[in-house]
Amino acid sequence: MLRVWDREVVTLSDGGVLCLDWVQPDDGVKRDGNRLVLFLPGLTGGSDDNYARMPCHIANQLGYTTVVMNYRGYGVPLKTPMLYSAANTDDLCAVLSLVRQRFPKSSIFLMGVSLGGVLVTQYLCKVSERGYESGIVGALSVSAPYDCFITKEQLELPASRVAINSPLTSIRVELFKRNIDVFTQVADELCYDVDSICKSRTLTEFDERLIAPMFGYKKWQDYYSEACTRDRLPQIKVPYLAMNAGDDPFAPDFSLPVDQFRVSPYTAMIETTAGGHIGFTDALWPSGPTLVDKVFTEYSRACFTHKMETI
Repeated sequence: MLRVWDREVVTLSDGGVLCLDWVQPDDGVKRDGNRLVLFLPGLTGGSDDNYARMPCHIANQLGYTTVVMNYRGYGVPLKTPMLYSAANTDDLCAVLSLVRQRFPKSSIFLMGVSLGGVLVTQYLCKVSERGYESGIVGALSVSAPYDCFITKEQLELPASRVAINSPLTSIRVELFKRNIDVFTQVADELCYDVDSICKSRTLTEFDERLIAPMFGYKKWQDYYSEACTRDRLPQIKVPYLAMNAGDDPFAPDFSLPVDQFRVSPYTAMIETTAGGHIGFTDALWPSGPTLVDKVFTEYSRACFTHKMETI
């Protein structure tokens, strides 16, 4: 399993910073960057999470240049009063621009888990809309929700609220508190109620009080509407594979836009009956690679080997 990351702190155009963790090859052979995997983690995750480490380890073993994009606030304090959202791909665009400058001949494979999958999906839809050129040969989205309103409803059911919603909200609030000095400087200007943000008990309360106004939305409903990707999937023009489980509390079976996946020859979905959120274990006592890791191995190899026309 991976033990060594080379952490790079990237300064963004607004003065904010995020960390890129580059996998250090364990065979001593320097990668040329011609095949590159960019991994995007979940809402509160990063490069230290097991669901990130295993596919990055596999990618390293396959000879790929591999990097994890950690979100603002992960691994380094905030420099500006800006976090990240499910509807904004500016930071991903900046990272891809940096990668393309450093490795201009690189073929890029995107892998996103949960929120990371939403951002990968958002980006690929916008690529089609705006004509970005990024050299992406394929993408894998794991446990990404496609309808944020259904996700909200499911996570506010009693059991999910206690087991999932409340703990995730606490992590988000703690991130805000750790960087509270940055936010208090602009609280009046941006109409933040710092005390109210700190008292958030659900993800939607946190989004309503901080994330929505931060990104220019009047209310959380406006933010969630733009974060939904279900109706824009046919805009994707590169090979895109989704993995979802029917019992995922974030994106249960009835919320999955299966018909939209059927419209385009570029998109496909693997739906398992069970697997929960980022689970997909295939043994009673799982160890080693999960089903996601096995799919990533075969699918990324196919995308790199049989490149379709890049964007």
